[in-house]
Amino acid sequence: MPSSAEQKARRRYKKCRKAYRLQGQLKRLVVQRLQLDWSPEQISERFKMEGLGSLSHECIYQMIRQDLNRYRPHLRRLRWFKGCGRYKQKGTHRHSFQPNIKERPKAADQRLRLGDIERDIMFAKRKTPILVCVDRKSRYTVIRQVNNL
Repeated sequence: MPSSAEQKARRRYKKCRKAYRLQGQLKRLVVQRLQLDWSPEQISERFKMEGLGSLSHECIYQMIRQDLNRYRPHLRRLRWFKGCGRYKQKGTHRHSFQPNIKERPKAADQRLRLGDIERDIMFAKRKTPILVCVDRKSRYTVIRQVNNL
């Protein structure tokens, strides 16, 4: 009984929704711009500027979700957020060339000797980089403003 009520509700919901907007020439223009690595937000704003009509970015995302395999090669530059029914973009993590903290010698970890220095960069209010160097044993700290990274 509940499953048949759910099926009826789904059918009624589909009928009350607006027809899908991306068809014909408009859809071809959107696909061309996706192939040029434009984001749906860029496409939407450009259509408004060129007077091609009002098209929301969410409508473009819905088109992509309907046929995800077709548009997958063009999704490199899109922002896919977790949670909103979108997929998180992979490969956005930056790799650091600094040694991992787990590779620190045990003597430095236990603060047995002078000269084991930790350094870090902090950013001030106006995004000015500041270099902070701290000796592990003596806690001697040097703070300097960095002109360029």
